[in-house]
Amino acid sequence: MDNKEKILLADDYIDVFADLKTILIKKGYEVHSEMNKIEGIEKLHSAKPDLAISDIMANKNYEGFKLTQQILKSSEKLLKHE
Repeated sequence: MDNKEKILLADDYIDVFADLKTILIKKGYEVHSEMNKIEGIEKLHSAKPDLAISDIMANKNYEGFKLTQQILKSSEKLLKHE
């Protein structure tokens, strides 16, 4: 069984996104990456990452900030159920 630490990467800048994903994979992490808020939230629930990295200023609709808020809410719910 593979017990790699899982990271959710959410960023709308393709260059930063691709470079950071490559670095994390080379360092041995399992990387789940999304470029928008909706897919990021879905991946948050399905992948259950150990760490989430998000560009909080992603696009004009503040999707990164909204995703970060959703991550915090989900984390609080998970901690209450442990």
